[in-house]
Amino acid sequence: MQIYHNECRLHAEVLAEALKEAYLWLPLNAVTLEHLTKEQLRVLDQLAYRFTKLQDTMSQKVLPTILETDCIRRNFCREAKLVRTNRGITFSG
Repeated sequence: MQIYHNECRLHAEVLAEALKEAYLWLPLNAVTLEHLTKEQLRVLDQLAYRFTKLQDTMSQKVLPTILETDCIRRNFCREAKLVRTNRGITFSG
């Protein structure tokens, strides 16, 4: 779980740095959107990428690990079989 925490922290830190840069010229409107510099586009791209990576790590690694751990702790697995797939976890009876 520590490795997932570190991964999330990295994405969140880079995301925060990009937001700090973006706050200098946000909010966007139709006019400013047409005149973004390459640097501003890079920041927007970084925001989108890091947000997506953070969300993916949380949904595909952190949440399944938490659910699996909770399932084991509660012995819930006796009644509902925990099935790991390449897209996360599902419960089957």
